Amino acid sequence: MAAVALRGDYAVGYRALGRFLAAGEARGYEPGTSQARFLFAVQCCWFEPLENGVQQAQRAREGLLAGGDLATAGYTYHTTVSCLLDCAPSLDACVAEAEAGLAFARRTGNERVGQRLGCYRWLAGVLRGESSAAAEAVPADRDGNPLALFNAHLTRAVAAAIFGDLAGLARHTAAAMPLVAAAPGVYTVAVARLLRGLALAGQARTAGGDQRAGLLAELDEQVGWLAGRAADAPDNFLHLVRLVEAERAWAAGDFRAAALAFDAARREAAGRQRPWHRALIAERAARFYLAHGAEHAGYALLGEARQEYATWGATAKAAQLDWAYPAPRPAPDATAAGGGGRPGDLPPRRAAVTTGTIDLLGIVSASQALSSETSIERLHARVAEVLGAMTGATGVHLLLWVGGRQDWLQPAPGGTVPVGGPGHEEAVPLSVLRYVQRTGEPLVAADAATDDRFARDPYFASAGCCSLLAVPVLSRGVLRAVLVVENRLIRGAFTAERLDAVQLIAGQLAISLDNAQVYAELTASRARIVAASDQARRRIERDLHDGAQQRLVSLALQLRAAQAAPPSEHAALLDRAVAEAAAAAEELREIARGIHPAALADGGLRPALKALARRSPVLVDLQVRADGRLPEQVEVSAYYVVAEALTNAARHARASAITVQAEADGDVLRVTICDDGAGGADFARGTGLAGLKDRVEAAGGRIILHSPRGAGTTLRAELPLTPANGGVTAP
Repeated sequence: MAAVALRGDYAVGYRALGRFLAAGEARGYEPGTSQARFLFAVQCCWFEPLENGVQQAQRAREGLLAGGDLATAGYTYHTTVSCLLDCAPSLDACVAEAEAGLAFARRTGNERVGQRLGCYRWLAGVLRGESSAAAEAVPADRDGNPLALFNAHLTRAVAAAIFGDLAGLARHTAAAMPLVAAAPGVYTVAVARLLRGLALAGQARTAGGDQRAGLLAELDEQVGWLAGRAADAPDNFLHLVRLVEAERAWAAGDFRAAALAFDAARREAAGRQRPWHRALIAERAARFYLAHGAEHAGYALLGEARQEYATWGATAKAAQLDWAYPAPRPAPDATAAGGGGRPGDLPPRRAAVTTGTIDLLGIVSASQALSSETSIERLHARVAEVLGAMTGATGVHLLLWVGGRQDWLQPAPGGTVPVGGPGHEEAVPLSVLRYVQRTGEPLVAADAATDDRFARDPYFASAGCCSLLAVPVLSRGVLRAVLVVENRLIRGAFTAERLDAVQLIAGQLAISLDNAQVYAELTASRARIVAASDQARRRIERDLHDGAQQRLVSLALQLRAAQAAPPSEHAALLDRAVAEAAAAAEELREIARGIHPAALADGGLRPALKALARRSPVLVDLQVRADGRLPEQVEVSAYYVVAEALTNAARHARASAITVQAEADGDVLRVTICDDGAGGADFARGTGLAGLKDRVEAAGGRIILHSPRGAGTTLRAELPLTPANGGVTAP
């Protein structure tokens, strides 16, 4: 074990344990020989078939029980269960061993063994449909047990791989890999590296640039590691190497290499008792062929995968495939035509499904994934991941349309950035975006690079071919974004039927975009409120220090001078002190007015707005139609809306006249400020208008800005007068 952990030398560890075991058997040492046999059972998977490790672990358990070493005997169950999951002919054998191990752990109080085996019982329940894979959070009690935590992430990654949850596969394998050091020389490390390789390949298919290169580099590390193990134990690892090589070639866009590697993986797995490996290889090959339009081969492989899963006992997975790929199956008593045949001789019939049906799993996965995202960047990454796996796309783009700015944006780390512009014409297919924006209809192009409508777009200049599918994302009838899916490997990769599935995803995407925008606005609003609060505190501190505090210090000095002066000078000194005190009081009133206007607190909205109008350097036509006092929150919000608008009109818009109207109409106070200034105001510029928007929306209202350049500005705010706010009170 030390040779593996410290130097990665599997051969030395295997040979040393073999010698210890032979010496112990020759001399009859117990329980030492059984302890050595257990360690040998853990290590022999690197050079012998998995089945040998199961047998050695079971023999070791018998000797350990006879020798009274109950703790080590409990750990043998983890070895047998993890190996039986992969090499037993049915899932039942693995479950029976896991249940026996859990019962033993309870009897002996071995909680650590119970935690490890509980992961496999959970996995079996998910595969059989007895529990939901959605409840896949790793239990908190695994934190103090690294190997149990590793197994928790590993089993959840196995479930994610089998059920096609690419996001879960990436998440759990990323969490498992740092824990590999806690399990030196254990077979499950190879499974973790296999699953990590599948996750990286899935991510690389939709990534671009440096990110893609980094993912492929990490994927190559996993392939190299598995290849080293396959050189010593081909029965256990060669088919896994071929599978990861196939996924790597698929991610790199090498169709021929991927097809050959998938074929080699199926050939290597065919003669070995590795049920879920064979099923997964067949399913991954099927999805590869379907993504490239080879439907006959794809459907045949899906039928093979479904049969492997069902025979193994993964009934939930078989049911998932039945639902996604419904196919009529022959009756049990069917016989071959011509008589004399045997039952079941009829050739399997291909599923009578449309291409849209193929995407049901992808649609469900996408809906679940997209509904949980609150960031535009993560939303784009998730939809690219799902659509890449579902359609075989080599690229997925989400381009956001900002109607107010008449501009396209694309997700980027930390937010969004404008697309196009001089020197960046090749970043996105602008001709496609304009086409979809103009027509409002989805687009399917067999080869956009040769399509007269788009061929002159710089984006397609270097493309030999580019199948393309573009779908508008609408929210309440308004264009929010365009989803562009492309395949630069083959022409005609996307059919009109496939469009139905992508449109369903686009519908969910519209909701998710709205949610992400609301979440982003809420986050930004909170940040602005905190910043404004900090700024206000600093301003108050500065005003007190520079103004009122200095006057109070001066007052104190004058009073001390009066104490020390002869009586004849008291009157003059006290007069100066009184004047200083009055000036300090006035300074404090000015500061307090900035915190909360005295006129608003004393007389309500009407006199407060009149005071604002009087102080404005621009002529203000003020009309207030509100009887009685309004709720304090509403009055304060309305006051600051008017104050900010008047300041902006005088300072920035260079207006010559302003109209202010405030009207309490039923359960809403409407405030409108119009000026004849330069216009061009925008919530995104500066903090004043953004702060007003935050304030009004925090009060449950809404604010509308209309400010065309050169045509003045109109700001409308609607503030609810709800019973919870106190409604309108009597004067």
